[in-house]
Amino acid sequence: MGREIELARLRAAADAARAGQRQVVLVSGEAGIGKTRLVREVERYALEHGAIACWGRAREATGAPPYWPWTQAGRSLGELVGPEQRRAALRADAPDLQRVFPEIGDLLGEAVASPEGDAATLQFRLFEAVVRLLKRVAGERPVVLVLEDLHWGDRGSLLLFGHLAAELDSAPILLVGTYRDAELGTNGPLSALVAELNREHGFDAVALSGLNQEEIEEYVDRTGQDAGSLGDTEEIRRRTGGNPFYLEQLAELAESNDEATSEPALPDGLRAALAQRLAPLSADARELLSVAAIIGQEFTYATLTLTGLTEEEAELLPLVEEVLERRAIEETPEPGRYRFVHDLMRQALLSELPATRRALLHGRVAEALERRWASRAEEYAARLAAHFVESAAVDPRHVEPAVRYARIAGQRAEFENAWDDAALHYERALALVDQSSAGAEDVTVELLIGLGRSYREEYRVDDSWEVLGRAIRLAREQDRPILQARATLEASRVFGPSAEAVAWVKEALDALGTRDPHLEASLHVDLLRAIRRSGLDEAELAAHRARAVDLASRHGFADIDAAVAHGDGVTAELSGRYADAVKHGDQAWRGFERVGLRAKAVDALHRVAANALSAGQIDLAIGRGETCAVQSRRFRLTVWESLGNAVLLAAWIHRGEFERAASLATTSRRESSESLMVAMQIPHLHITTGDLDLAWDAVEVVSAMRAPVVADGLSYALHATRARYWFARGDEAEARREFELAAGAWTAEVGDSATSDPPDRWRTSLALAFLGDAFAELASADELRAWFDADPDRPPFFRSGSPLLSYAQAALKLGEHEIAESSFRGLLAIATGERTPLVAAGCQLGLSSLAEARDDRVAAQDHAGAAVEVLAALPSLPLRSMAEARLEQVGGAAKVSAPVPAGLTPRELEVLRHVAAGLSSREIAEELVLSVRTVERHIANIYRKTDTHSRAQATAFAIRHGLDQLSEPSA
Repeated sequence: MGREIELARLRAAADAARAGQRQVVLVSGEAGIGKTRLVREVERYALEHGAIACWGRAREATGAPPYWPWTQAGRSLGELVGPEQRRAALRADAPDLQRVFPEIGDLLGEAVASPEGDAATLQFRLFEAVVRLLKRVAGERPVVLVLEDLHWGDRGSLLLFGHLAAELDSAPILLVGTYRDAELGTNGPLSALVAELNREHGFDAVALSGLNQEEIEEYVDRTGQDAGSLGDTEEIRRRTGGNPFYLEQLAELAESNDEATSEPALPDGLRAALAQRLAPLSADARELLSVAAIIGQEFTYATLTLTGLTEEEAELLPLVEEVLERRAIEETPEPGRYRFVHDLMRQALLSELPATRRALLHGRVAEALERRWASRAEEYAARLAAHFVESAAVDPRHVEPAVRYARIAGQRAEFENAWDDAALHYERALALVDQSSAGAEDVTVELLIGLGRSYREEYRVDDSWEVLGRAIRLAREQDRPILQARATLEASRVFGPSAEAVAWVKEALDALGTRDPHLEASLHVDLLRAIRRSGLDEAELAAHRARAVDLASRHGFADIDAAVAHGDGVTAELSGRYADAVKHGDQAWRGFERVGLRAKAVDALHRVAANALSAGQIDLAIGRGETCAVQSRRFRLTVWESLGNAVLLAAWIHRGEFERAASLATTSRRESSESLMVAMQIPHLHITTGDLDLAWDAVEVVSAMRAPVVADGLSYALHATRARYWFARGDEAEARREFELAAGAWTAEVGDSATSDPPDRWRTSLALAFLGDAFAELASADELRAWFDADPDRPPFFRSGSPLLSYAQAALKLGEHEIAESSFRGLLAIATGERTPLVAAGCQLGLSSLAEARDDRVAAQDHAGAAVEVLAALPSLPLRSMAEARLEQVGGAAKVSAPVPAGLTPRELEVLRHVAAGLSSREIAEELVLSVRTVERHIANIYRKTDTHSRAQATAFAIRHGLDQLSEPSA
C-alpha cells in the first residue's frame, strides 16, 4: 500500500535481471518503514517468473563474524540448488569460499583445504570465487540475492557487495540491499559503497518515506479500524510519522484494547506499546525474551537450551511457542532458528534491563555459546568477545576469556582488513587486560601493536603513534627485544617525528642483536628511511644499507631486497635525481608485488608517481598514480589511496584538465575526509582557475584537519598556500605577512635537519610548490639572491607550482638573464612535450619579459602571443587574462587558433589520433602510459562529443578534421 511506484521500479529491475542484465537496488528508509515488505513483494514476483532467492541479514554490532550476511545467504542458496548443481558450483572454489561458507565441507561431503596467501590476496580470491559461484548458479536460473540491514554490515561484507555489483555485469542476477538511511553518515564503509554504486550502470536507489495522509486513510479503511480509536489521519501521521510498523502497533493495540491510550511518541511510545503487547506473557517467557535479546536479533533453539532458562529441556519449547503466539518473535525458514519481528522490539527489551542484570545475562549467553561451539569457538571469537566483555564488568571470571576472545577477534578482523573492527576489539581487550589474574604483561604489548597497526591503517595517525610508542616503552621495560623490534617497525611506518623514529630504531637494533636476522634487516631498512628524513650522515646510511643487503643475500630475504631498492629511490629523490628515483621505485614496487606485500607495494608505487611528477614525466605519473589509487582502494589502504590521488590531482592541474581535477578532489575528500595531501592540493586548483572564495574555503579545511604528527612539519606549506591566495587576491601586504610566516616555519621545522649545503632540495621544492608564481614577487632581492646562490644546481621540475619556473622567474628578477633564458627555454621544451599548458604559458610570458628587457619588442610580442595561444583551449583563467594583458602591453595581437573540433580536450584529441592510426585500447594505453579503463573512458567521451558510435566512425571524423596524423614524439 502506497508503494506502487517503488514496487514498479523493483519489478523492472527483476525483469532486466531475468533478461541477463545484472541489476543492483538499494532500498533505504527508517526502521519499520517497510523495506523488507517491499523486497518480499519483489521476491514473490521474481519467484513467479522462475527465479530463486537467497537472503542474508547483517547483525547489529554484537560480535558477528566477518561476512555473516553472506554466510546466511550461502546457506539458503545451498538449500535451493540441487546436490549435483551444488557440488559443481562449489567444488572448484571451495578453499576460498569456506571463509564465508564454513559448512561447505559438509555440503560437499569432503574435507576442504585452507587457502594460503596474504590477507589482501585471500580477500580478492574470495570475492572472485563468490562471483564465479553466483554466475554458475545464475546460469541455470535467475538469482535474487538480498542483504538486509547493511547499516550493520561489516566492511568486508560491504566490499564484497560492491565487488559483485561491479563484476556481475552480464549475469541474470538482482542484488538488493536494505539499510537505514539515518545511520548512513558521511563517511564509513556503507557511505563509500553507496557512492561507488552510484557510478555503476544498472543501479537504482529506492528511498522509502512515511505514508501520506491519503495512504493512512486507506490503511485505516482496509484494516476495518474505527478511525476514532486511532485519531484522525493528521493525528496518526503526527504520532507515527507514517511509519507502517508503528501504524500496525497502534492498530493491534486498538484491537486488543478498548482504548488506544499511550501515545507512541518514538521511542518511548514504542516501548509502551511493547509493554502492553508482552504483558500477558509469563515471567519465564519474558525471561526467555530477555535472554534472546542479549543473544541478538536472531538466535537458535540450541543456544537457548544452554542458557539455563529451564531445568528440563522439555519445558523450553512451550515457552518459545508462548512467545511465538504473541508475535514477539518469528521462525525463520531454517528449523530451530528464530528472529525478533522487528529489531526495535529487541532494543526496547534491552533498554528495560538494569545494567547489572544485563551484564549477567551476557555472561550466561557467553558461556552457553562457548559450550555450543566448543572446539570451533575461535571462529566466533567476535561474538564471544562481545558477550564476555559486557559480562566482565560484574563477573571477574569472565575477564580472561574476554581478553582472549577480543584478541583473537582483533587478529581475525586484521586478516580480513577490517581495521575499524580490529581496533574496537583491541581497545576492549586493553581495557580489561590489567584485571586479568595472569599473563597480563605477556599480551599487553601484542595488543598495543595490533591496536597501533589498526589505527595506522585507518589513518588515525596520532593515535597510532601514541599507542605504538607505549608498546615500545613497555617492551623495553619488560626486556623483550623481539616485541620491541616489532613495535618499532610498525611505528616507523607512521608519519611521525623523524628524530624520535631514529632513536627508537637504534634502540631496537641494540636490544635485538642477532636474535632474528629478518627483524634486524627490516630495522636497518627502516633506519635508512628515518636517517634520510632526519639528515644524518651518508657514512651511517651506507653502513646500514650494507648490513641490510648482506642479511638479505645470506638469508634470501626478497622483501628486504625490495625495501633496499625502495630506500635507494628515496635517496635519489632527496638528491634531486628523480629519474633514478623512478627506476628504483619501480624495482621496489614490483619486488613487493612478487612477495605479496601489498601495503609496501602501493607505498613504492606512490613514490614512483610522485617522482615521475617531479621529473616532468606526467604520463608516467598519471599511469602510476591511477594504479596506486586503484590498488589501494582494492586492498583498503586508505593512506596510500589518498597519496595516489594527490599526485593525480597535481597532474591534472598541470594538464589543464580542471573538471577532472575537481571531480577527483570531490571524490577523494568524500571517500577519505582525512586525506591531508589531497586537501593541500585543492586550494591551488581553485587559485589556478580563479575561484578564490572556494580556494579560501579549501585553505580553511586544511587548517582544521591538521593533525600534529602529520602536519606540524607542513605548517610552512600552509602559510605558503595562504600567501599565494592573498597574492591572487591582490592583497600584497597580507601575502607578504604569510610569506614571512612560511619562512619562519621553514627555519623552525626544516632548517635544523638540513645538514648539507645546498639545502635539502626536496624540502626547498616543496616550499616553492605551495608558493607558485607568488615566490619571485613576494621575496625581496636579498632573499632571492640568498636562495638563488645556495642552490645553483636548480630545483626539480614539477610539483604543484613548478619550482623550476619560480627559479627562472627569480633569475629574471635578479638580472641573471642568461640563466633565466636557459631555464625558461629548457622548461618550455619539457612542458610542450608533456602537454602542460600552464607551465608552457608561464615560460612564454617569462621569455616575453626577458625580450622586453633586451628591447626586442618583436620577440616580446611573439612570446606573449604564444602564451595567449597556449591558453586559448582552456577555460577563462587568471593566467590567461595576464597573458592577454601582457600581449596588449607589448603592442601585439593574439593569434587566432583553430577551434577545437567538437570541444575535445587535448588528451581526447591525442587518443582520437591513436584510434585513427588503428591502435587497440591496450596499445593506446601502453603508448600513452595510461590504464586501459582510462583510454576506454576517453573513447566513450569522444563518441559522445563527436556523435559517433564506433571506431570506424570516429576515424572518419578524425580524417575530416585533419586529426588522423600522430605527432612526432618529443625528444
